[in-house]
Amino acid sequence: MTEKRHQCASNLGFILAAAGSAVGLGNIWKFPGKVGAYGGGAFLLCYLLIVFLVGFPVMLAELSIGRATQKNVVGAFRTLNPRWRFAGYIGIVTLFVILSYYCVVGGWVLKYVQIDNVLYNILFIKNYYFMEFFLVSTFPFSKGDYDK
Repeated sequence: MTEKRHQCASNLGFILAAAGSAVGLGNIWKFPGKVGAYGGGAFLLCYLLIVFLVGFPVMLAELSIGRATQKNVVGAFRTLNPRWRFAGYIGIVTLFVILSYYCVVGGWVLKYVQIDNVLYNILFIKNYYFMEFFLVSTFPFSKGDYDK
């Protein structure tokens, strides 16, 4: 019995999902800094050139392979050529590496918004294993010495 795979209900939904998966932390986090540091217009021109010469063809290849095979990444490469199955596994490993990086950045974000102050004030945690890490005060949420 063949299971019917999910299809996007509209072209707009597909475009938004593809754009959301294509925009990573590098485009949101580092891009403005790089543009400002390396000359603005010149960097933007090089960036757009690379996006259209490399990113767009790779995206079209991924979409074409996915639509033609209707399988997961390993199955799609196996369908193309059994010797290319390793490329699907490389994609899976890459996703795990990116996920681990995003987890670290998520930790930085939580530290930035001072979730540790919320935990300390609500739960009154003392002698916690990571308390030395949590008590590093940063501007603008600095509260001073916690032992007073």
